[in-house]
Amino acid sequence: MPSAGSIREIHDRMLAILQTREEEARWLDRREDDVAAVLELARPYPDDRIAAYLVSMKVNNVRNDGPELVERITGPDGRILKRYRHG
Repeated sequence: MPSAGSIREIHDRMLAILQTREEEARWLDRREDDVAAVLELARPYPDDRIAAYLVSMKVNNVRNDGPELVERITGPDGRILKRYRHG
């Protein structure tokens, strides 16, 4: 599914964000054979419920793990950065 809203700036495909535990269970149920019904769970998530912010480049390495990987990156003045400039 193509990305929409604020996610479009980050990635060309939309995330599959399941909204309830029941949806998660149905998505992962290997016995479910109604593909069309399962794909209905992959509907666009409301843009006003998504928060995007810069995090450490360490998230790109599967060997890294920990809560610090999703901490927001801030500038020297403490403000949250919206874009990372290489170099």
